[in-house]
Amino acid sequence: MDEPVYQYGVKIESETEEVKVGSKTFKYCKIINADAIYNALAAMDNAQDDVTDERIPYWTELWPSALALSEFILNNSHLFREHFLFHEIGCGLALPSMVCADMGYRTLISDYAEPALSFAVRSRKLNGLDTPETFLLDWRHIPKDFQRCNVLLAADVAYEKRMFLTVIEVFEKLTLPDGLILFAEPNRGYAKEFYEMLMVAGFSLEKTETVVELKNFSHHVNVCVIRKR
Repeated sequence: MDEPVYQYGVKIESETEEVKVGSKTFKYCKIINADAIYNALAAMDNAQDDVTDERIPYWTELWPSALALSEFILNNSHLFREHFLFHEIGCGLALPSMVCADMGYRTLISDYAEPALSFAVRSRKLNGLDTPETFLLDWRHIPKDFQRCNVLLAADVAYEKRMFLTVIEVFEKLTLPDGLILFAEPNRGYAKEFYEMLMVAGFSLEKTETVVELKNFSHHVNVCVIRKR
């Protein structure tokens, strides 16, 4: 029996849900009381760290970008080598790295929210996969000796303009010089500014627009292969 997990004093409840990635079905922990977690954060004093740092529990949702990135990984195995290490940042429910693990790759996952890591590990167990390496990681304070990866997975991590420079620094710090960054975002208008900043910082990118079906809706998502020039 898994130990209870709490965020902002709320016991997090989940049920097992399934999602198709390509022709394969994966089980994951669907959070069923996310509204209670949001409400608990909203009720906090404005001076509390969780409020001032805007630690909104986005991790409780399975986002279209995560599904699109997962399908891209499954369909583009030619980009990878057997020895590659994959790191999913801001992992949330961690579907992309779960797909990588199912393909036989070594993975690690990180998030600033400890409950996200707990439920990502539970989802791995539901699919009979090994427990990933997990790290509680604040992008503003990445340890200098943090292991760099061959492939950095980033699904919907650049959703606030104020974080664009930080995300680009994360790409630099966590990826090997010849590594890949696989980045997905839901076709937001202001993402153009992020792409321009990436190129100014010395990165190249190849962008593919795809459509995924999630919760009975079609979602347009851009998936990018980003490299250091």
